[in-house]
Amino acid sequence: IVYKNFNRYECLAHSIRSAKFFFEDSDIYCVDFYSSDSYDEKNYDKIPLDKSKIFTQKTKYNKYIHEWNSQVFSEGHNAIYELFKNYAGKVLSVNEDQFFTTGDTIKDLKENDFDLAWANWYWPSNNTVNASVICFKPMACGDLFPFPENKEYVDDLYYRHIVASQPKHGLSLYKMLFRVGNDYRGDGLRVGGVGIGDDLACPRIYDELARHNMIF
Repeated sequence: IVYKNFNRYECLAHSIRSAKFFFEDSDIYCVDFYSSDSYDEKNYDKIPLDKSKIFTQKTKYNKYIHEWNSQVFSEGHNAIYELFKNYAGKVLSVNEDQFFTTGDTIKDLKENDFDLAWANWYWPSNNTVNASVICFKPMACGDLFPFPENKEYVDDLYYRHIVASQPKHGLSLYKMLFRVGNDYRGDGLRVGGVGIGDDLACPRIYDELARHNMIF
């Protein structure tokens, strides 16, 4: 599992701690984006991972331009693909606010075979993709990357790029069972994007983890 983060360290820390219930520490990574001239070394201490598991990268975009959010999401997935493109297994590429309370999402992805697993979104139609969580085999999906970094909403763009283009790429796709629109089927919660802000999202993650006795 590889987290991508931009300045949401509290959310990220909670989510990584939840992942540690279901992954070995050695299988958890993070790509930490920054916008300043250089990376602030103090940020390493905010991420509950060994420094060797944290990759830093300067973002090309303003992370708060929502109408262009395909740039934000694709930049993260593309960076993760480049880091792990020679890996033969599955990579679960997720936003910093993707956390888990039952592990059903991870179990489902481990037990089913596919080249790429995607989660259905619901806006502006059901033919859309939840861009915050994608699982793929890098060595099988080389023709699909890089994901387009366009100035448009990501939901429909990802459906066109991943699902509708499947015949061209010949990929085996799988629709996730525990990420269906806003309904995460009890395995975490959809807490909102960057525009919501850590002031609201992070307490919701903390409270849900506490409710499942997963605070440590």
